[in-house]
This record gives sequence, C-alpha cells and structure tokens, in this order.
Amino acid sequence: MAAKYAGAACYFGRMPSERGHLIAYRDDLMAYLALTALAAFAVYFAQERLYADAGYFLVRVIDEEGFHVINQRWLMPLIQWLPLLGVKLGLPLKGITVLYSLGNVVLSAAAFLYVNSVLRDRSHALILLATQFVGLAQALFCPVFELYYGAILLITLRALLQSDQRHTRSGQVTACLLFALVATCHFLGLLVLLLMLILDRIWRYRSLAIAFAIILMLLMAPRIIGLSVYEDRAFHTVFLRLEIAGIGWVFAPGRLWAHAVQAFGHYPDAILIALLSILTAWRMKAWWPMLVFITGHLIIYTVVSLYFPDGTHDRYRETLDYAHVLWALVAAGWALQHAPVWRIRAPYVFLVILVLRFAWSFHVGGTFVERREWIEDRIEHARQQRITKGLDMATHPFTSPGFNNAPLYAPAPFEYLLHSAMEGPENTVVLVSIPPNAQVDQRELETELQREGVMLPVRRNGRYFQMPNGPFTVVE
Repeated sequence: MAAKYAGAACYFGRMPSERGHLIAYRDDLMAYLALTALAAFAVYFAQERLYADAGYFLVRVIDEEGFHVINQRWLMPLIQWLPLLGVKLGLPLKGITVLYSLGNVVLSAAAFLYVNSVLRDRSHALILLATQFVGLAQALFCPVFELYYGAILLITLRALLQSDQRHTRSGQVTACLLFALVATCHFLGLLVLLLMLILDRIWRYRSLAIAFAIILMLLMAPRIIGLSVYEDRAFHTVFLRLEIAGIGWVFAPGRLWAHAVQAFGHYPDAILIALLSILTAWRMKAWWPMLVFITGHLIIYTVVSLYFPDGTHDRYRETLDYAHVLWALVAAGWALQHAPVWRIRAPYVFLVILVLRFAWSFHVGGTFVERREWIEDRIEHARQQRITKGLDMATHPFTSPGFNNAPLYAPAPFEYLLHSAMEGPENTVVLVSIPPNAQVDQRELETELQREGVMLPVRRNGRYFQMPNGPFTVVE
C-alpha cells in the first residue's frame, strides 16, 4: 500500500517538463485568482464585515491600541496586527477597517507562499486557499472566527509534516509553533487537528509526536482549569444533553434527515469534496484513510449536534459547521497527494467552487449592505434628535437569501460606534438596540452591558472615538 501511495505521489515528477510547467502555470493562475477574489471581497464589503463579533474585536484593538486575546486563543494577533498597525500609523478609521477586513487575505497569501515556494507542495497550497471560500457565505461577514485562521495554519502544518523539512531543526520548531496555534484556536480546531494527526499516523514521527503531546498538555491544563464562562457553558451544554438524551438522540432519523437537508442546501461544495475523497480512498483500497475520514465526520457531527442542535442557518451555524468543511478539505489534501486524477482535475473543481461561492456571497452581501445602510440611517435619525447616546427600539428583520435562514442579528453597540465614527471621532454615536416597549433601568444599563461583555470605550477625547457623556436617551 505504501508503495502504491508513493508511486501516485511522484506521478507528476515523471511528467514531461513542458506539461509540468503548464500545470504549474495553471495552479499559480488559480491561486492568484483566488487571492484576488478574496481581496476584492474584503475591500468591497469592509464595512459590512464588522458584523457581530467582528465589530467588538476591532473596537477593542483600536481603544486599547494593542492585541485583544480572549479564552487563551493565542492566534488572535494574526487577525489583529494589520488594524493595529493602522492605529499606530494614525490611519483614518475607514482605512483601518479595510486593513481589518484584509487580515485573512494577507495570512492566506503568506501561508500560500510558504507552502508553495518553500515546501514546494502545490496540492496543499491549493487546499490552503480553499479554506477561505469553500462552504462559506454569511460567515464571511464576520471574519474573526479563530478557526478560519487555524484552518490556514492546520493545512500549512500538514504540508510541513509531509515534506522533508520535518526532519530539520527549523522545520520541527515551525511544526511545534503551528501545532500550538492551531490547538488553541478553538476546541473544534483542536478536534480536527487531532483527527489529522491520526490520519497521518503521527506516531511514526516519534520525536514530533512526543513534542506535540507535551505542548498539548502544557496548553490544555491551564485552559481547562481556567475555562471561560463561554467555554464552560458550551461544555456543560454538551454533557447535559449527553446525560439527559443520550448519544442516540443526535442520530434519530428525523434529526438526521433535517440536518441532511440543511447541509445539502448550504454546503453542496463541501459534501461533494468529502464524498469524492471517501470514494477515492475506497477505490484505492486505502481503508485506514477512508475509516478516519468517515469517523471524523461522525465525531464532528455528534459534538456539534449536542452543543447546537438547531438547524436554522445563520452565521453561527456556519462557524460550527466549518469543522466539517475543514475536515473535508484535509481529506481532499490526502486525495491530491495519492490520486493522480485528483491532481489533474481538482484545480478546475476548486475554480468552479470559487466562482459559484463568490457569486453567491456577493448576492448574500446585498442583504448586509442594506443592513449597514439601515444602521447609518438610525445613526442619522438619532443625530437629528441630538442624541449621541441612545436606546433604539426600532427593528428591521434582514434575512439573507437561501434555504431556511434565520434573520441577521440586531446591530450591536460596537457597530453603531464604528459606523458613526467613520467620518471622524467627533461624530461618535452610541446606540443600544433594545426590544420594543422594553422597560430599561437607566442606572443599571451600563452595568448590565458590561456584564454582557459590551465594554465600550470611555475616553471622551480619543483619537478615533469621542465617547458621549450623560445617560442613555430613547430614540423616538
């Protein structure tokens, strides 16, 4: 079996040089098209990509003028260094917002150059870029989910482990650093990372396996002991459902059918890749990879379903389902290595997916544009009433196109803050969306906001935000 894999892997090394150059040119063209599409999307929708958690992290970076790391997820600086550089250079807020939006593009490009030029692994270079568009639509508008960046590093790590550089000291140090960053990005990221190492039988590389085990213990011990409220609630939810309903609950026929319909409605590209990878392993009689691929999806499905069984589609649903997408792409990386037919056809498959995904994402983006325009209208409406610190009871349910989608989230205070200050800090307006006819205790409101994690800036003469004084006023 190993000999068969080796023969397939070196298939392209035996090609005539002219054909090899044509394939290299094709792959580079595909990569540059993907990076161009990612960059164009990031710039065009820079302000729309302040949705949900994205606005929170940008405000924190600007206000603190430093990295903002939560839940011991130590790769967050990779998301934040570009906007932080913009703050240090004194760029206007609109420019900082564009830099923030370009974060995943810059990291993708850097990792691509390393994998493609240093490790000379075109297969994983292609997979690496695919992590930024396969299976994504609404989630593209909140580009701060740590696993999107962990995915880039995970594929980079796999390429390194498959290369001769894993034997060098610098390669081993780089592998350990990548392992640590992926392991701390998110617990779903850690799960996919461990599945990947099982797929590749990491125990064959004894020194690296021992190093990874030591790093994992050093990272996880303090993290488990000091779980954040969010992570503690997530684990409690999983174990509570497991105790009350049992694991069979997630495999009930009706639930399986509902999730299958939802998956085919939103992830046809990821499902196609997963099925083709499993079929390839079956045809090659590669039973170990096939078993690990299937088992991996079952484990991910079980964990995610126990935590968040609701199949209604939204940005958060996409972030959880992204673990399936990433695992499918890891399987595709294996298939590209070992099946010559994949190496020939995969770039065309990914090109089609790229075009369709970005066409759909721009279509979905229209809803986010309307939402951003509505936020700006509410800010202007408050200004006309001379309110700079307000409670807004107005609601507008924006629902993006697609199957079984939930309405988009109500605007967070950070979004109002950022959009109002785009034209200068003196234009800062703070609005808090509240349900119509809600009874609000003005004296307790700011304490309640802080308890919910809404840590607004406080400086009245900041470079980017000049925070208004006084109590909150209801916007009519």
